[in-house]
Amino acid sequence: MRTSKLKFSQSSNLIPILTILGITVIFFWKFFFKGLIPIPADIVTNTYLPWRSHYFGPVQNPILSDAISFTYPMRTLAVDIMQQGQLPLWNPYILMGTPLLANLQSAPFSPTIFLYFLTDTATAWGLQVVAQHFLAMLFMYVLLRYWKIGKSASLLGGLIYAFAGFNTIWSQWNIHTLTAAFLPIIIYFAEKLIEEKKKITGVFLSVSIAAQLLSGYPQLFIYTAAAIVILLIGKTNKIINFINISKFVLLGIGLSTIQLLPGLELILNSQRASEPIPFKWVFLPFAKTITFLIADFFGSHSAGNYWGPQNYTSNTGFIGIGVFILLIVGLKTKINSKVIVFSKLVLIAAILLSFATPISILLYKVNILGFAAATAHRALILFIFAVSIIASFGFEHLGKKRRVVLLSIISFELFFFANNFWAFSKSELIYPPTPIHKFLQEQDGLFRILSPDTIPLNLNMPYKLSSPEGYDAVYPKTTAKLLGVINNNSFDAKPQDRYGALTNETSPTVDFINVKYLITRGDYIFDDNKHSVVFKDKETQILKNKNALQRAFLERSPDQLVKGEVYLPNFVSFIVSTQSVDTLVLTDTYYPGWKAYIDNKPVSITRFKDNFRAVEVPEGKHEVKFLYMPNSFVVGAIFTVLSAASLVYILKSKS
Repeated sequence: MRTSKLKFSQSSNLIPILTILGITVIFFWKFFFKGLIPIPADIVTNTYLPWRSHYFGPVQNPILSDAISFTYPMRTLAVDIMQQGQLPLWNPYILMGTPLLANLQSAPFSPTIFLYFLTDTATAWGLQVVAQHFLAMLFMYVLLRYWKIGKSASLLGGLIYAFAGFNTIWSQWNIHTLTAAFLPIIIYFAEKLIEEKKKITGVFLSVSIAAQLLSGYPQLFIYTAAAIVILLIGKTNKIINFINISKFVLLGIGLSTIQLLPGLELILNSQRASEPIPFKWVFLPFAKTITFLIADFFGSHSAGNYWGPQNYTSNTGFIGIGVFILLIVGLKTKINSKVIVFSKLVLIAAILLSFATPISILLYKVNILGFAAATAHRALILFIFAVSIIASFGFEHLGKKRRVVLLSIISFELFFFANNFWAFSKSELIYPPTPIHKFLQEQDGLFRILSPDTIPLNLNMPYKLSSPEGYDAVYPKTTAKLLGVINNNSFDAKPQDRYGALTNETSPTVDFINVKYLITRGDYIFDDNKHSVVFKDKETQILKNKNALQRAFLERSPDQLVKGEVYLPNFVSFIVSTQSVDTLVLTDTYYPGWKAYIDNKPVSITRFKDNFRAVEVPEGKHEVKFLYMPNSFVVGAIFTVLSAASLVYILKSKS
């Protein structure tokens, strides 16, 4: 009898998980049943040369370009480096070299990164996108069930949270939604720790916080922390609970310092401080409130008719008419009023932070926690979170017929919203080979390329071709300054912004930084004395720069061949022969953490022209090595290990 009851209980617990899985499969039917990958690869193949000479078709949604031009190249590069048995510390392919791990959006320690080690890259990317929504729905379901909400209403709350505005809009960036998925489970463990005070719950809280911070978009942790503080407001023994919660929150942060410390170092050494986001883009315009109910009120980029303020990615407050009705019903309910009060406070906080209110403007002007360089309306994740909770209470209050009607409306609205916004592509169209890239990949030696008016920033990275330019929200400020100087022919020029483009390809500095090839249109006008056409493919051609210097050269003998090069992301070595003391110059970015060795003996690296690495080489034949192992990573790794050890100690301790 007990065995049958246990089996029934297990089956009963399994049904909601299978339901969540089934709903996720339905939303991603194109991935599971048509084999299409949730990524806008058509933006590359159907828009830019040389791809568009070989591939044809419309672009599904151009506003998703960052997913294919930024997140995918960064993520897959990090995975590729790890699959080769190396640490994903440095990106040698853009901006003359820039930190990779410190770019938090590369997320090489994401909780779902293991998928790339189980299957091919495209499928793993798709599964990772899908997993965001599965986890978001599952974690919200767990939280709502803990608060004694019925299974059906909890499933609905999970559905709303997983597929409403924020999590659908940012889904294909493959970082924001995964980060947001951990918000409900963090609140669950925080609530449970307050109520039950079990050590294991605190440990799970720490692990969940680390998972959120390592998912690629740690700005959302600020809003998670705000939700935890609001949760504590309604509790007794506030000081004791605050201390207990804070202990495990700090240990969660400690677990993630292996990436957070390198990230902090990069921010402090980056162009970001001089690049605040314009005021009009920071806050949500009040006109956008209509999109909370009607997502396409101002049109959409996928339909090519968007006419509203900002762009469609700020429609992250969308909940739809069906959810709005449940929100109104839920706000009137008296059941479990403490949870309703908590949700109301979270909702109010989201509005105060997202719109241009006195509080949010103050945070922007004072630049607390970097608000001047962040988009404040990301706080709408708190809005979606609060609405999902309140709407589930509202659903509990309705009769069966009204439930069916509203469930149908909500399901239709969310499904249409997602499938109207997302783009799906055949896996073979994700950075497919082209004759242009094949030719360049076959060339010997180290070199960089430029692609004026053809290939946008970062799009050569998946082909392992290096460029002096790149697109990154945070990169070394010395590189940004150099690009500004090159583009404007002036040492007084402002640093380049996150779009680190090199637009002055005729500058003599282009020769100095090892730009050997230019990818141009067929009608590009060039100097025959400096460039020659070495390859053509339909509308695109490759020019060879006759004046390009080697990547590494001797200052006194720049034309002397530097041999024996080994060039890996974190390690570079050369064999150098000199007749007298000379300086080996490597036109890669000078950045903290690079160490130099001559014949395995450590030597100091000096800045060359402010942005490059150089070492003094004695007379004779020597092996010169450069190794990237930043102290920020080492110290961060130590803190991560110590935090993990502390959690183990807490679990084993008797007190």
